[in-house]
Amino acid sequence: MKTFVTVAICVALAAATAHAGTITDPASGALKLKLLVNADKSCYLVNVTAATVSWDGYQIISDSNILDPTRNEGADTGWKSIADYLANGEYTLVGNTLGSGAFSSGEANPTTHQVAELNQSASSSHGAGVAWYIGKAVSVMPPTTSAVPSPASGLQFYYSMPGTVGSDFLGMIEVVPEPASIVLLVLGGVGLLVRKRR
Repeated sequence: MKTFVTVAICVALAAATAHAGTITDPASGALKLKLLVNADKSCYLVNVTAATVSWDGYQIISDSNILDPTRNEGADTGWKSIADYLANGEYTLVGNTLGSGAFSSGEANPTTHQVAELNQSASSSHGAGVAWYIGKAVSVMPPTTSAVPSPASGLQFYYSMPGTVGSDFLGMIEVVPEPASIVLLVLGGVGLLVRKRR
């Protein structure tokens, strides 16, 4: 019984801490933005610092073509660019969250392989700790991961900052598992223990 409890605690701790830890941005030495993909496929750009971060653009790449570049506002599916917010008249939300510099952002040929927004004339000012919703940008949930880079997720996330022309920063990708996945992981561990004891 003691072994069972120990394994159950280890499995629970591994699941709870799968996304913990400090990830370093290889280009700058300090992570600024991460892409968060939740179990319901909702995606966010998250400022993980304690200060405002200015950025000129971002790009998400999927080698397995799991991105959904077509926005359906009514169904809340597909990638939601800043241009989509502005087309819906959400100027105040964009201005209050990302600053007026975000108004000149534009989409860069979105496909199932890549979605990107670029801003050549100004910068977005992403507040400390703020998560900016970019819609349900994936059509299929990628594997759970938390890393820089994140080849296991099948996704790559890059962002650019003012004064770094020609340089992109490799951002962290965090894919949060649905609760059922964690439960199945725990049950699988319990099943192995029961089988081993017989």
